[in-house]
Amino acid sequence: MINWTAIQTLAQNNAQLRTKRGEPFHVVSSNETTVWVEPQTGWQHTINRSHLDEAVAYLQRGGTISGPGEYKTKIADDRPSYAWAILCHLEYL
Repeated sequence: MINWTAIQTLAQNNAQLRTKRGEPFHVVSSNETTVWVEPQTGWQHTINRSHLDEAVAYLQRGGTISGPGEYKTKIADDRPSYAWAILCHLEYL
């Protein structure tokens, strides 16, 4: 399972991260099931905690996720660019 406390800390700090392509976004909020991110467009997007948990479990079993495209095909089509960047920031990748 993903370290949800670390996700909540990112949200509390309004952390700015970058996608693999270098596009900045902020982690703006989280609750027990969802994390909200906001790119420069100003539109907020959600990522489901269960998908992040699934990705971490997959990685811990020895799987690899080389980028957002693989996240989309191996885990979920749930904001793969942002989810992948969060996993990188938290050093799962």
